[in-house]
Amino acid sequence: MRDHTQADLSPADRAMLDYVAKLVTTPENMEPGDVETLRQHGFSDSGICDIALNVSVFFVMNRMVDGLGAYVSPEMIKEAERLGLSIPDHLRHQAEDQDTPDE
Repeated sequence: MRDHTQADLSPADRAMLDYVAKLVTTPENMEPGDVETLRQHGFSDSGICDIALNVSVFFVMNRMVDGLGAYVSPEMIKEAERLGLSIPDHLRHQAEDQDTPDE
């Protein structure tokens, strides 16, 4: 599912994904109230830090792969999908192209 707002989630999970979506799409709009909302849904400061860190590391790794023109194997794509990660289309196509046998 690409739109978490349409999923059947607990209020805490929805709050976490709202936070992640905002951090991903409009990081310049993050404010202390976003963290406070997570606290109100039972997230500890350590848990909130883990959420922000995981989002940040994911984006750093994507930029490194893009910037270096690195190869992403079909196996890596499958594992990322298994974990529920969103895969940019250009990486998915790159992996599909590499998985096609030469003719």
